[in-house]
Amino acid sequence: MNRYEYTKILRDTDGKRFRRNTIYPKIKPKNSDEIYMTQERDRWDTLAHIYYNDSTLWWIIARANPRHFKGSLACPVAVYLVIPTEITDILSELERLNSTEL
Repeated sequence: MNRYEYTKILRDTDGKRFRRNTIYPKIKPKNSDEIYMTQERDRWDTLAHIYYNDSTLWWIIARANPRHFKGSLACPVAVYLVIPTEITDILSELERLNSTEL
């Protein structure tokens, strides 16, 4: 899934196209979440592929674990991550937040 799919494309005063900043939903803990202890060579995108069969959804796991996401796709080693398993509402909220006009 393209996380920029719903992000508006705008034009500046010179007519150059650019994307508005993507707004990401807050991810609240749920009882259905799984807990995973990271290992060497784990990456956010490979975990998303394992859990969601879609590596582009890595941002969901990263947003659910802000203490551990440092801007790299490499995961820190030997930390517990929350893995949201019910992501339909998260994806719907991403669409809602980015489909509205400013």
